Amino acid sequence: MAKFNIDLIKRNLFSLIKYLIGWPLSFIALFFVLRMVFDSASKAIPNITNINYGFLLIGILSFLCYFFLRTYLWKYILGEKGEHISFKKNSLYWSTSELKRYVPGNIWSFLARTSSLEKESLTKKDVFSFLTFEAGMVAISSFAVSFFYILSVLKTEELILTFKLFFVFIMLLFIFSTVIYKLLIKNEKLQSIFKFILHENSPFRNIKLLGLGILTFFMLGVGNYFSITSLFYLDIRNILILVSLFTFSYFVGYISIITPMGLGVREGVTTIGLSAYLLSSAAAVSSIFSRIVFIASELIFLSLLILWNNLKVNVLKKLENIIFERKHLVFLIIFICLYILYFTLASFLRFDNFYTGRFDLGNMDQTVWNTLNGRIFQLTDPDGVETVSRFAIHGDIILVLLSPLYLIWSDPRMLLLLQTVVLSLGSIFVYLIARKVLVDKNLSFAFALSYLLYPAVGYVNLYDFHAVSLATTFLLAAFYFYLTKNYILVTVFALLSAFTKEQAWAITSLFGFYIFIKEVLNKTKRNLKEALFGFMLFVLSALMFVLLFWKIIPFFKGGNHFALEYYSQFGSTTSEIIKNILLNPVKTITTLTEGTRLVYLSELFGPLGYLSVLFPVLLIFTIPDLMINLLSQNPQLHQIYYQYSSTITPFVFIAAIFGTKLILDKVKLLNPQHLAIYIFITTLIFAYQTGPLPFSNRPNIDMFTKQMENRFVVKTIIDSIPKNLSVASTNNLGSHLSQRENIYTIPYGLDRADAIVFLLERGYSEIDYQTQLMMIEKLKQDPIFTLEFEDTNFYLFLRKNLALDFKN
Repeated sequence: MAKFNIDLIKRNLFSLIKYLIGWPLSFIALFFVLRMVFDSASKAIPNITNINYGFLLIGILSFLCYFFLRTYLWKYILGEKGEHISFKKNSLYWSTSELKRYVPGNIWSFLARTSSLEKESLTKKDVFSFLTFEAGMVAISSFAVSFFYILSVLKTEELILTFKLFFVFIMLLFIFSTVIYKLLIKNEKLQSIFKFILHENSPFRNIKLLGLGILTFFMLGVGNYFSITSLFYLDIRNILILVSLFTFSYFVGYISIITPMGLGVREGVTTIGLSAYLLSSAAAVSSIFSRIVFIASELIFLSLLILWNNLKVNVLKKLENIIFERKHLVFLIIFICLYILYFTLASFLRFDNFYTGRFDLGNMDQTVWNTLNGRIFQLTDPDGVETVSRFAIHGDIILVLLSPLYLIWSDPRMLLLLQTVVLSLGSIFVYLIARKVLVDKNLSFAFALSYLLYPAVGYVNLYDFHAVSLATTFLLAAFYFYLTKNYILVTVFALLSAFTKEQAWAITSLFGFYIFIKEVLNKTKRNLKEALFGFMLFVLSALMFVLLFWKIIPFFKGGNHFALEYYSQFGSTTSEIIKNILLNPVKTITTLTEGTRLVYLSELFGPLGYLSVLFPVLLIFTIPDLMINLLSQNPQLHQIYYQYSSTITPFVFIAAIFGTKLILDKVKLLNPQHLAIYIFITTLIFAYQTGPLPFSNRPNIDMFTKQMENRFVVKTIIDSIPKNLSVASTNNLGSHLSQRENIYTIPYGLDRADAIVFLLERGYSEIDYQTQLMMIEKLKQDPIFTLEFEDTNFYLFLRKNLALDFKN
């Protein structure tokens, strides 16, 4: 009886402890959270004046992404042991237990997790093993992201050295775990120790966990960066170091187990680190403010989880199944959203700070706006004053199809947003093509992620808007639907890509010929319908290509295509140039290998580890634009900074995917994981060396770092110019004034314009600074015009019989 009573007392005591670890402790944790927020807010809020809510939103979304990744990491650590626990329930367990870390003493978080998992029939030994492994993974992952900041503190000035050391660290870890695994696989005793330390005997699984952990804490740093930048601007050129600093502060706080969540420690480290970039007072306020945003994001995340667990909606159940059945696609969508966020922000800032121009955003915008207003496919001649058909310049007919979008938002930024979204979706088709060809999900994900980091895609996305940029995704889509034998969608996307630019018809023609030959030579099953489809696509596309280059464009231009002057070394007409290129191979080859052309080829094929060259058949589709770019005397055409690689990019990826399949079929020593790591590393190297992102060697970030101080004044003035007035402007103002029937680019239209506007030294201009100053002085003396407004580098002249209401 006594024994029974003792056992009963033990059970009741244990139940009481579990109860205390449950919701009552959660309320206590909330008390500490609210007290912390109140105390922090009382210090931070008086110092807060203006908040950039766009940056703040990105910060909150980044934190939410961090919490999602943490819950996913925990679910992944549980592995087979936690298969019967649904993702939403497991996430709620993790999130509610993490909330308890705000109660003094980190032990409450671990006890709460243990209590929750015991309800799901996991043993204490298993839970302890999982928690130990998670703690180690958190420490290692956060330290890995902190690596950049630590090296910067050690005065490692060259960031390339940082990257090299980081890659060496990852590769050594990968090799070490593989070698150790192979050495210990035969020794059961040592193997059990190895399994306890690394949780599993699979080194590849641990590498994936480490990669997921690094991504998780990178997002934590990004959340801190944008939260603080919403308050005090932090130079985006230092984003990598700052993200690493914020993660380092987390790492220091995490290992400070005496305080709840490193309370105070994180803020102290952040303040000290930020003092190198901000005033000490601003750094202190920033550290507190970022903590408030972090806590608010955590409460939002917990609220969403509670809602998810309590709502009995079939859609949510399906969503949970999708997350785990197609987790690679889910993570890809997360990366796509991050891509869209960054490039939308960057391209909008380029527009707001007058880095976009009449060439080429303004030309595209006026064509779309005119089409919507009944002047179909028309614009003011960029090199003149007359209204002309867009066919006089390019055959980008898709601009007509885009005009209904201006019913939603009639603004040039609609085109910038569209370009970003469409380009980002190309990664989906890269993933689907790789899945179809390679089957392996990890390798397919590596290709899709490489696309989002591919330097040429990033530069195209940032350089104004060009219809041909949309062809990157359209061509990838057309090829994917060819692999799945959906010929209706092949037709749709092939035509959409052809509508983006005149020479794209040559690519769809080659695509049709490829389908025709492949189906005719198919030994297992000759499909005459598919062969006929390919032949028709080949003939119709070739016919359109010939019509555009030899008839339509010359007719509207009143002469040859303007770009033929780039190939004057081969002749003066389209026919003559093509003939001399073919009949003079020595000159052609010499031109192809001149100057920066080989560098250009390396920048195209290098990010994918030159795997594309292993399958040259599919590189045939790149020949039209490669020849146009490489043979041109215009150096812009053989650089990745502009839109000229848009139709080449898709086939670089497609050929690399088939080249990878060739390697896997022929070289049995290599497996998909090896190649996935190889692609990821080469992509990161080229993204750093040649890409436009803030952490790269030559970032395209002037829109962040060199913002025009009087941009709001200039924007207010030019917006006040009625759309019925004709305007002559410098190129940098052209995209802001293009939604009118007549817009001229200085020096054209000075004698015809109702208003003339200058913005000196901003963006590209065909007229030098001194010449523009001379024009301004001359206009000041002109009896027809009056200087209506002047501010620093901005001048507005109006005809004397006109006046604008912009005084307010």
